[in-house]
Amino acid sequence: MNNNLKSLLSVKQVTVTNNINVGAGKDFEKYIKAPSLTGYTPIGVVGYDLVGNWDVWINVSSCYYNSASNLIYTKGHNFGTGACNALLNAFVLYKKN
Repeated sequence: MNNNLKSLLSVKQVTVTNNINVGAGKDFEKYIKAPSLTGYTPIGVVGYDLVGNWDVWINVSSCYYNSASNLIYTKGHNFGTGACNALLNAFVLYKKN
């Protein structure tokens, strides 16, 4: 990223949940308020990361930022044959005020 963009944008890793804990064949839905970052406004989600037990079987079907509610929403499904416990992070994009 060039210096002009670096001065206007910032990406922050945000923990959506530290324990998805979803059973085999089950759906999950999690949301959190987008954390504030001094001098910046959240504008979107540029990625996510799953870490944990059975995380390879979890599918995140949507992960997005809703500016009207200031919430980060995630939905997904556990395609595995056992329960899973996983940490879910989102990477939030902020623009300088």
